[in-house]
Amino acid sequence: WLDLPLPEGFAGASLQRVIEDPDEEGNPVLATATQAQFPTRYAIRTRERKLIESLDTGDRQIFDLSDDPGERRPLDPDDAASEALADRLEEARRILEESGYQVRIVGPDGARFVLELEGHPRGGTFLTVDRRSSDREATLRLSPDGRNLRFAASLEGGRAGLRFDRLPNPNRLNRKDLVRVAATADDQPVANADILLGATGRPPRTDFVDLQNRSIDAAAPPTCEKPATGIRICIWRSPGEKLQALPEITDPRVRERLRALGYLQ
Repeated sequence: WLDLPLPEGFAGASLQRVIEDPDEEGNPVLATATQAQFPTRYAIRTRERKLIESLDTGDRQIFDLSDDPGERRPLDPDDAASEALADRLEEARRILEESGYQVRIVGPDGARFVLELEGHPRGGTFLTVDRRSSDREATLRLSPDGRNLRFAASLEGGRAGLRFDRLPNPNRLNRKDLVRVAATADDQPVANADILLGATGRPPRTDFVDLQNRSIDAAAPPTCEKPATGIRICIWRSPGEKLQALPEITDPRVRERLRALGYLQ
């Protein structure tokens, strides 16, 4: 209101428009549930509608909040208004492509694949998982302990993808974070030679990939070209903020409270 210069590094938006016009539509509200104990979901809500997308089933639920504030009567998820809201939710999640671990699957259009990432018992856990696939029937399921991730979909336009972050195990004895990579395409196993890591695109030597190894880093998304036959899987870690291991909590009373809230197994 006073036209003062913004401080360096300031983040946020002026609420002047909301004060001057309380009936303005405003920005949509975004929400996510990505803890392993619950199905991963993303949601967007405007004044009139709410869309909830569940990644474990691929289902979308749309509600008209003005006529159905209790969210008991889902609307048609394929009508024009619902599709427009789904596009806004997808655009809001696009920022997740700029950090964390990225996986891209390429191959023949329509090929059906299953990708399984199985964490080592002494490794970290998955969190903030999301899919990048136009296949409406794609499913992305996280095991209750957060150690295993299963992605099943068809290649629409010859490609699909997912992303995730990792929470390191604070009790591990070394810096490795091993994850076993296994995949099938049209019920045929995918060979290690078709799994490419980092910017160099080298295949893993074994079924296990060390997610803490710097060879998996890539400053920009690798090319990940389609193979002559079958599918190809490219895995890399984008630059950006990395989650650090949390200090071990030794107080039994604190651990019990955190366990009751679902933060500890």
